[in-house]
Amino acid sequence: MVKIIKRGEQKEIYLAEWESGYIQFWEDWSQYLRPRRYNWLNFRPIWFEIDYDKLAGEHFSIELGLLGVNLRFHQFVRDNEHGRKLDKEIEEMKTLEGAHKEEVIKLKEQIKSLKAQLKKS
Repeated sequence: MVKIIKRGEQKEIYLAEWESGYIQFWEDWSQYLRPRRYNWLNFRPIWFEIDYDKLAGEHFSIELGLLGVNLRFHQFVRDNEHGRKLDKEIEEMKTLEGAHKEEVIKLKEQIKSLKAQLKKS
């Protein structure tokens, strides 16, 4: 299923997204409107890059940019053992994070209960 136009966590825009890839849009101009917010400022008058990565599963990207307006086409090609291992570790971390959050909620409830009991005493 293809999703059209979705905003990401870092304010990038996904023009299209599907199970094995995406097309992403971002611009460099907004960083100049708030220069103190960014660690560095970059501007690419002309940008073209082809990237093929094999470490965590094979995927490739094509990036184009002109006068600070950028576009990325990213396609996952296939999984490999290292990528599957990383995915498994990420899922384990998410599970642990969820369990820790639940534990923190329980502990906060216990603290509230104990405070209430102390006030009654």
